Amino acid sequence: MGVTASIIGNPSRPYNCGTVAALTSANFQLSGLVGTENFTVNQTVGAYNSKDVVSANTVTASLSTGDFAGTNGGITSSYVLPTSVSGAGQITPVNAVISVTAYTSVTTIYNCLPHTATGSATGCDGNLGSLLDLSGTTHTNAGTYNGDQWTFNAGSTNPNYNSTSGTVDDSIAKANATITVNPYQVTYDCNPHTSTGSATGVCSDSLTSLLHLPASHTDAGDYPSDGWTFDGNTNYNATSGTVHNQIDKANTASSVASTVNPSTIGQPVTFTATVAGNPAVTCKPTGTVTFKDGTTTIGTGTLNGIGQTTFTTSTLSAGSHSIKVVYGADSNFNGSTSSVLTQSVQYTFVGFLPPIDNLPILNTSKAGQTIPVKWQLKDYNGNLIGDLSTLAPNGLGSQPIACDTHDPLDDIEELSAPGATVFRFDGTQFIYNWQTSKPWANTCRLLVVTLADGTVHTAQFKFK
Repeated sequence: MGVTASIIGNPSRPYNCGTVAALTSANFQLSGLVGTENFTVNQTVGAYNSKDVVSANTVTASLSTGDFAGTNGGITSSYVLPTSVSGAGQITPVNAVISVTAYTSVTTIYNCLPHTATGSATGCDGNLGSLLDLSGTTHTNAGTYNGDQWTFNAGSTNPNYNSTSGTVDDSIAKANATITVNPYQVTYDCNPHTSTGSATGVCSDSLTSLLHLPASHTDAGDYPSDGWTFDGNTNYNATSGTVHNQIDKANTASSVASTVNPSTIGQPVTFTATVAGNPAVTCKPTGTVTFKDGTTTIGTGTLNGIGQTTFTTSTLSAGSHSIKVVYGADSNFNGSTSSVLTQSVQYTFVGFLPPIDNLPILNTSKAGQTIPVKWQLKDYNGNLIGDLSTLAPNGLGSQPIACDTHDPLDDIEELSAPGATVFRFDGTQFIYNWQTSKPWANTCRLLVVTLADGTVHTAQFKFK
């Protein structure tokens, strides 16, 4: 008598890349037995028709007599037992082993490139990374991205594995821009000066519009802590700093001029001091100028809007004066001293008085005769001057000259030193009694009077 067998109970197991099916006696159903006779089937191993979840729908097993154990009087020799058995079965999908690692601002700094979380997925088939989608974790800009989503096997592309998803918390730190702020050290030139600078990102992107340079300066000074700021933005840190700037005082050039030179004693003379930048600048120095005659201060003045000031005096003594001006500096300009202006102050020499005729007339006289030499000196206002010191030391002399051309023939010879009776001022004129010499007969001579103001006055004589 033949026995038929089938697999029941839809035996199933999770996907493991194989086809082995695990069976129990409950998975076997026998028919064709007599009465209550029965057999317990002890086969525990079967095979699915496919290793994959979708196509695995049948389980088969091989049977031998030894796989049957009689119950209720069943005897294997009394039946023709089946040698194979089949029935419905299934393989269920499993979870892959998934690891997703976030990127964080501790180690990830904005660099203009996209960043994506890293991850892996494995199963019995090996690497399943192609089923792991991390695109939801991709970011380029700096920021905190909590809850970035990843998915595995979306849409059950691989039915052997369960689809799943999850999140990670990603973050990108802001980068530091490369900032250059250039200090300056210039000379005051009346114009405002400002530091130059630039800000560049990690991708060579210009960020200069976010850079606020220090305030400009016009006046001379030391500015050791001029502050600048960088605003920063989504991807770059804000920052600030200082730069040391300096504007040096400008040099100046001073000069002095007079309204009249030579001037007459007692005549008002106005000296004009001019101070300007050196090299020239558009604005003018301010402050005080000192007028000096040699080392003696004779006046001061304050510069006006065009860099000039004046000083007027009528008290300069006769002679040569070394006039200069000294500018004392201001907050933007250095001081300076002018070159010397030689100011000559002279007497008004009225001329030789009778009996002497002035040039170009040739006076005639007998050799050995005493000739009264007379002249007058006046100041700017026409007042007579009677000071004997107006005659220079050794200020009286004569020298031989050619009678035809009047050219000097020898050095000037000093006349006898003036004395109270020889040289005097009689209240209206200076008088000197010139004692001529008899050997001068038939010669010509030049009378030379040198005054203390440095001027020289002469008269020509022919002796008989």
